[in-house]
Amino acid sequence: MPRKKAKLQYADGKSEEQEKQSVEDILGIQQKNHFQAHSDAEFDTKLKGMTIQEMQEMAVNAGVFPSGTKPMLRNKLKKAFAEYMLTSGKIVAQKTDSPHPESSLQQKVMSIMNTWDR
Repeated sequence: MPRKKAKLQYADGKSEEQEKQSVEDILGIQQKNHFQAHSDAEFDTKLKGMTIQEMQEMAVNAGVFPSGTKPMLRNKLKKAFAEYMLTSGKIVAQKTDSPHPESSLQQKVMSIMNTWDR
């Protein structure tokens, strides 16, 4: 007589009917970019058209203390936006070209680095 396989049940608190959710969905975070801009130029034009109350609202949503005059708050928001862009992995400014590969300074540096390898 063949042996019956026992069906094991685990009590881990998970239901197989539940769909997977991201952390943002669980916490109720709908918008990741509190600045509502994707470039420095776009953010600057957005700031120019804002009142101080709108700036304060944006500052609170972005985690910046909304104090000071309008120019002070604008600078705080610009600084916070630059930090956000750096930490989010987006490019804030264009990269500058590296020095020409045949420059004398680069040759000196490379020769010094090559002597350290030996």
